[in-house]
Amino acid sequence: MTRFNAAMRVWSWSRAGKAVLVLTSLSLAVVAAGCGGNGGGEPLAERIAFSSDRDGVSHIYVMNADGSGQTRLTNAEGGDGGPTWSPDGARIAFHRSTSIEQVYVMNADGSGETCLFGPAETGWHPAWSADGAHIAFSSSREGWAHLFVMDSNGLNQARLMPNLDGPDYDPEFSPNGQRLVFSYGPYLGAEAAVAPYPYDGTPPAMLTDNVSDDREFAWSPDGTRIAFVSNRDGNWEIYAMDADDGGNVVRLTQNAVSDRHPTWSPDGSHIAFYSNRDGDFEIYVMDAGDGGGVLQLTSNAAADCDPEWHE
Repeated sequence: MTRFNAAMRVWSWSRAGKAVLVLTSLSLAVVAAGCGGNGGGEPLAERIAFSSDRDGVSHIYVMNADGSGQTRLTNAEGGDGGPTWSPDGARIAFHRSTSIEQVYVMNADGSGETCLFGPAETGWHPAWSADGAHIAFSSSREGWAHLFVMDSNGLNQARLMPNLDGPDYDPEFSPNGQRLVFSYGPYLGAEAAVAPYPYDGTPPAMLTDNVSDDREFAWSPDGTRIAFVSNRDGNWEIYAMDADDGGNVVRLTQNAVSDRHPTWSPDGSHIAFYSNRDGDFEIYVMDAGDGGGVLQLTSNAAADCDPEWHE
């Protein structure tokens, strides 16, 4: 039974009950081009980066968009998570948790790993600007969790919105680079807020307003919709809303477990996410419009989390 048909790719079920990607000649050529070595900092074909503790400690992995070719990229003893692609797909930023949390960057094949912080500087949840020149991140180095921004090489770190009093964290740049969505408010009661970038001091516009916690935002490729996670209905589910005013909210997942960290396919037709609906955290993909056509991409006894899709 066909489940996925977009951008010259078709998902179907094999007789063994597993998802199979049926490729046209065009898409096969694209995937083949990304399966070999890429010489370090060169873009790969459409991939999903994610974190997994299948080897005992959380590391960064990549896989093809059909779940095949799962490859480990990091090897440190600290726990790695939150991978995010540079706009050109050549590099991946992520955070590593040892005695403190810090932001690192590496080439898309795992080479050239570099810590962007000094020994005592903390931060997590990196997000690339649309032009790849800057990385925003969250840090509690000034007490509350706040948003900071730095050059993509780690220089010129500064508070992004110093006039905000409450916690502001977990940034995501819009595809055109002109807006930034983030969590604003207490950690267990944050709302979705959006501000212009570069920030001009304008008070953030609130996209959500309720007593629940809204977080883990992801812009659609065309910048018109934002997927996010909320516990407004009692547990963590995935929703999508209009990016301009927070209207037209659609709930995309409905079950009694946790569905987290949405990320859009490059053509905007699907959303990948992680969920513990099978007893442990695995990565899935669903239709972006209504949450249907769910397919499981990973399957093991570990926790596979934080998917980030890139063309």
